[in-house]
Amino acid sequence: MLYHYIARLFIFISRAILVHPVSAMTNEMLLEQRLISPAIYELLNKHGATTPEKRQQIIGEACAARQLTPIDCQPLIKHRTR
Repeated sequence: MLYHYIARLFIFISRAILVHPVSAMTNEMLLEQRLISPAIYELLNKHGATTPEKRQQIIGEACAARQLTPIDCQPLIKHRTR
């Protein structure tokens, strides 16, 4: 189950990178553009994540370890209505 959430995160971020030139943006620029939350900004800076690959890894690990709030991992969680 957790694997599916991490896989979705990587897919989401990969799509965002292809659609938007996020890879050329700094963490500060991502924060200013509201593409990441302040919590994610701090996490990325703490780990020195400046490349898209490193950002994906850090965010994926933090979501898997539940170090981020559910809203920061929201693209991973899709609620089904039954």
